[in-house]
Amino acid sequence: AALPLSGTAMLSGTVRGTGDAPLASAEVRVRGASAMGKTDASGRYSLSGLPAGTQVLDVRRVGYGAAEMPVELRSGVTITGDVRMQRIVNLDSIRVVGSRSHYKEFNEQQKHKIFGVFLGPEEMAWRSRTSYASDVIKLIPGYQIVGEGRKSQVVNGRGGGMMRCRTNIVIDGMEGMSINDVEPIEIGVIAAYRMGDQGPPEYDRGCGAIIIWTKR
Repeated sequence: AALPLSGTAMLSGTVRGTGDAPLASAEVRVRGASAMGKTDASGRYSLSGLPAGTQVLDVRRVGYGAAEMPVELRSGVTITGDVRMQRIVNLDSIRVVGSRSHYKEFNEQQKHKIFGVFLGPEEMAWRSRTSYASDVIKLIPGYQIVGEGRKSQVVNGRGGGMMRCRTNIVIDGMEGMSINDVEPIEIGVIAAYRMGDQGPPEYDRGCGAIIIWTKR
């Protein structure tokens, strides 16, 4: 495989959504480069170690269509790249119930895995009435929610004490997310693997994984 590109160029800017509102927790990266980051509460991001020349900035955020923008980077110089993203309109839960084929990866995992907890469209139809996605996970045995409200995190509750570690949250293929980066009403299905459940190795590195697919 080709090595990631690098250099001394820098890129910063703001990611905004509907109504010019700043978007937090958007994943930002320059295509082909190793550097990546996430926007803060003000929608700001900053990337360094980038290659000079004409590059492509990729931005992804749960609930929004992927955005890409060409940027002209220069060695040792910080370039500004502001991005606007378009909201994706979610399907209502009734249509999702009748659209199992939209979640092929979820269905395959459910079919072949011995371990794990799988919440399909029907289960999510009533769970989506909770305030936060962390409230949905709180109902699954083997997990513990640390913190309050939107800033809460998921850890494995098995074993107790020092055995607890932070679960990898994967939303629409983006890993390392926070559980409340997605609203409960946006969730289509969930595959939850606790510590020891032997989840997909690309996501489960020993502390379990919660894999979320949003409504299509």
